[in-house]
Amino acid sequence: MPRPMFMNKEQNARQSILSTQAAVKNEKKVFLDDPKDRERILRQKRSRRYMDFLSDLDTGNVDMKAQINAIIEEIKKEFPLIEIPGDFIGYCSKCYLGKEYEVHTVDFTQTIIEHFRKNEPLPEGMEKARYLAKDEHYELIEVYSHCIRAIDYNGNVSVIEC
Repeated sequence: MPRPMFMNKEQNARQSILSTQAAVKNEKKVFLDDPKDRERILRQKRSRRYMDFLSDLDTGNVDMKAQINAIIEEIKKEFPLIEIPGDFIGYCSKCYLGKEYEVHTVDFTQTIIEHFRKNEPLPEGMEKARYLAKDEHYELIEVYSHCIRAIDYNGNVSVIEC
């Protein structure tokens, strides 16, 4: 069917939305099937919104399940073309609740947010992120089964293979 050469603003906006939805739908299949494309996406700079959302974990929210669900929804917004959590174990970052606390984690395998004191062991798979989480150069550490992604305050991502 031929497309009209001239469309009003409403028609133009609708066409743009439909094109974007089709592109995302088609690309999703490609990205899920190709690990190189998935890695390329996960190496991209993180948005300020994503960083700000995850830096609020020290608030001591008592409704953990709701907070975990909100985190997963924010991840889906940040990475709409890939399946999360997949091999994504969770987050680890410096904890500011008090001097006795060192880091906190978001563990998707246990669906829990936990604050850890110095020398207290982290959940399985998360310990490899402790040292970088305490480093002042990074705001957040994403922990995967095969690597960690250290994210600085500007959202830049450094990948460390494990």
